[in-house]
Amino acid sequence: MDKSLLREKMTMPNPDFCMKLTKNHSKGVNSTAFYTHWHREMELLYIIEGSALFKCNDKSFVVNEKDLVVVNCNEIHYGQNITEDLKYYCIILDPHILNSRIIDLCDSKYINPIIENRILFNSVIVNDNLVEEYIESINYEYTNRQVGFELSIKASLYKLIVLLMRNYIRTVLTDTQVKYRTLNIDRFNGILKYIENNFTNDLTLEHMSEQAHMSKYHFCRMFKKMTGDNVTHFINSLRIQEADNLLINSDLSISEIAFNVGFNDTSYFSRIYKNFKNTSPSNRRKLFIENK
Repeated sequence: MDKSLLREKMTMPNPDFCMKLTKNHSKGVNSTAFYTHWHREMELLYIIEGSALFKCNDKSFVVNEKDLVVVNCNEIHYGQNITEDLKYYCIILDPHILNSRIIDLCDSKYINPIIENRILFNSVIVNDNLVEEYIESINYEYTNRQVGFELSIKASLYKLIVLLMRNYIRTVLTDTQVKYRTLNIDRFNGILKYIENNFTNDLTLEHMSEQAHMSKYHFCRMFKKMTGDNVTHFINSLRIQEADNLLINSDLSISEIAFNVGFNDTSYFSRIYKNFKNTSPSNRRKLFIENK
């Protein structure tokens, strides 16, 4: 069974220009727009149509048309539809793209603190006309790729960063806070990798906390702080993600899929699946076949 790590290994269309833009369309009320993951790069999610519930680390918020979600580097994030149709731009960029070849004042004062996770921006920006202007400019240039489009994209990114700097800084971390945050990210990544590689097994809280070298209490508290989720719900979300993949891409029966993803009871699996997907596993497979 192919299981990707929670840390998304980011690939770029052009490694010499480390940013990419996709236009995404997620369908179905309460369906998952994207599953819990994180990466070193910054991510900008601009809502074109619909509403969604997003999580960044332990914070949850509702976003609507023309809102911008800023996922700072190394933040765990998750998205779920609220409306039937959710359309949004997803811009992923390595902040190093904004560095100069020769380190100057702009790098040391503004860009490097973003790269080092010293400056953290607000998670959501509501209906800012300048945000819309810059995002649409990036989309136009990225889509049409006329001569000099890379320069134009960088110009809009710089304008967007200035706007964020002036109006939407959430916090500026001290050296000690940066060190503590980095330590937690690195330590917690090991926990997430362990769960990701073993979620089809019978994971007990005792065993997971032992793997993390923590008490059960500290493990649960840190898990909630980092993901905004309790351990059971998080593991079930991974199991349902894999079950959804098997429902679409395999001929396994519902009971076989349930056992393959870590559920020992088919009825319980169906109930959990419906809680996540707002439909039954059998109906999910039926709708997929009908729409092929």
